[in-house]
Amino acid sequence: MRKKIQKVLQAKGHYPYFLIVMMTCGFCLSAEAAITKSVSTSYFIERYGSSNFPYAWIISMPFNLLLVGAYNLWIHRLGASRMLFLAIFVTISLYSWCIVSIDTNYYLPCILYVSKEVLVMFLFHNLWSTLHATIAFDKAKYLYGIFFGFGGLGSVFGGHIVRQYAFLGSVNLLYFTFPLYLITVLCFEKGSCLREKMEDLPSISFQKGRKSPFYGAKLILSSSLLLYIFFFVVCEQTTSTLVEYQFHKELQGVYPDLDLRTKLLGSVLSVINIVNVCMQFVGAYVFIRAVGVLRLYLALPLLISLKLVLYLVFPSFALLTWTYGVVKAIDYSIFGILTGMLYIPLGVEEKFYGKSFISVFAYRGSKFIASFVALSLIFIPYLFLFLGVWIFLAWALYKNYFTLYQERKNDYRIYGKDGKIGKSSGDPTEKIIGQAQK
Repeated sequence: MRKKIQKVLQAKGHYPYFLIVMMTCGFCLSAEAAITKSVSTSYFIERYGSSNFPYAWIISMPFNLLLVGAYNLWIHRLGASRMLFLAIFVTISLYSWCIVSIDTNYYLPCILYVSKEVLVMFLFHNLWSTLHATIAFDKAKYLYGIFFGFGGLGSVFGGHIVRQYAFLGSVNLLYFTFPLYLITVLCFEKGSCLREKMEDLPSISFQKGRKSPFYGAKLILSSSLLLYIFFFVVCEQTTSTLVEYQFHKELQGVYPDLDLRTKLLGSVLSVINIVNVCMQFVGAYVFIRAVGVLRLYLALPLLISLKLVLYLVFPSFALLTWTYGVVKAIDYSIFGILTGMLYIPLGVEEKFYGKSFISVFAYRGSKFIASFVALSLIFIPYLFLFLGVWIFLAWALYKNYFTLYQERKNDYRIYGKDGKIGKSSGDPTEKIIGQAQK
């Protein structure tokens, strides 16, 4: 693995520098997300109580649809860079409003909680869509781990800020996000310029003409691979949300103080992110190489099911925290890397329009589903139901992987002998199948 990474970083041209600046973007966005997650969650629990999380998830659904529709209407006009700058401007404006008024405005903690995840997800979506359009499949199994690893380091850094400076007041932690966003803007713009200078790399361009707000949904319905990704995300995120909901309910009772709860959340997330960093830099590559992409998709829901069974047999806050940590570690590391690899053979519009619908609507829409399950008060059976669907989908993809990639083999690009990305001289489908199914 080390030799392969050295080969990529020592390649001629702009490619190594592109990777470095994009890794810096991932670091800053992850650090910002760690800070904001602790602050918004603590304020929401303080103002409304953890039992009202499902109602916030329901409220977020029309907001998600609105933003996805706006993205589909404007991405081909503004481009990825300007869309990222616009999202950052809106996010900074929201945080500034919170710093000034969150203690006096009753509804502002809900607005922050609902909007912050969607806006941050848009930023990550632009970053990862650009990476999917640049990195080839055979390099993704270790480069994606490194990208996620830098993001994990950013999350550890953000959690450290929360842990060390929570005494300043939870809302004042949002000040730390402003320089992180400035670095993100500068690095993403530099990365976009470097990508344009790369030879033999298709530009990120879209078909001309006005797009429907739900153009991304249309692309998903027309692509079998995107449908698999969509339902994978729905099952995984619904499971993760239900476990998180139970964790926050217990957390409110054990730690009723706002700043102490914020500090504890920062500590828990830091431990999770340290585990993520280890998994992302080394563990994910080892598992993917030894087990294969599709077998890992089967193993993940089985592991989560085992943890849930242990919690049901031996219920305690410590074991629930451990289960929550396992679910989040999977979500932030292996699952993200595996899902990212499935996007690589898709076309540019599928990576931006289709992925935007999945990144924002599917991820946050899963909370809409989870809200009704949580309100039913008997969500444990439903939790295992979603895990069962996840297992079934993973098995179905395992059986149909060859056919799906045969449909996309003409879109696949690999590295040439000179280290540059170019069209494959032969059909790489067999090689992909071997790497994934092993």
